[in-house]
Amino acid sequence: MQSLGMWDCFEWEGDRWRVIATSPQEDGEFVIQRLRDQRVERHSAAQLMSDTSFVPAPRSSDPSLGSLALLDQVPEAEAKRAVTIAECLSEAKRAGKTAAVIEAAREGLAAHGIELSARQTRRCWERFQREGVTGLVDQRLVRIGT
Repeated sequence: MQSLGMWDCFEWEGDRWRVIATSPQEDGEFVIQRLRDQRVERHSAAQLMSDTSFVPAPRSSDPSLGSLALLDQVPEAEAKRAVTIAECLSEAKRAGKTAAVIEAAREGLAAHGIELSARQTRRCWERFQREGVTGLVDQRLVRIGT
């Protein structure tokens, strides 16, 4: 494997994993999710690739996912919900224009059991573009937890 990017799936330590976030800096840190049990871990590219010369691919047009420590401060169900919404929005952005993205995202979210109105989905899309997955976390849960 030469590089990893958002939503890439790969084999590591005998399990299937998916990249759910990348560091906004060029330090090559990834947040990965084990597909078997949805466990989330943070690792450097060197750890994942077992190769200290590994250099991540250039960053894609996905939004910076900012301070991912926020995902550790909220209940696991909320963190999974935010990641699911981010994944659906990322997949839906291929639909082109904003209205088509919103509709495609709503369909994807409904398949995961997350029902959002068009307005809610548009707001999620705007926050995701601006703040990444951390913008999709219910901020009320963050304030309660601190």
